[in-house]
Amino acid sequence: MKQDGRKNFIRMIEQISKGNNSSAVNITAELGTMKAGGVLPDSYPEGSEPDDDYLVLSGIETAEGDRVLLIWTDAEELIVVGKVEGGGDDAG
Repeated sequence: MKQDGRKNFIRMIEQISKGNNSSAVNITAELGTMKAGGVLPDSYPEGSEPDDDYLVLSGIETAEGDRVLLIWTDAEELIVVGKVEGGGDDAG
């Protein structure tokens, strides 16, 4: 079941990056952490304030401290596309 979810997610990202027309859409993916004031992408400098201007895909529930997968769109929109779960230091 998890493998099917991974394949579907990868397929979704490929479709987003190709867009619905011949011109490709540029997106950038990165990890971040949910904070009380919003989401803090890993690319932000240490000590930065969380970004409170972001979108979340429907059905994703997050809490403070959760590690999340983010994408940046061409329009510089920040979108939380999933919650990162599992072992290791990078997952919440």
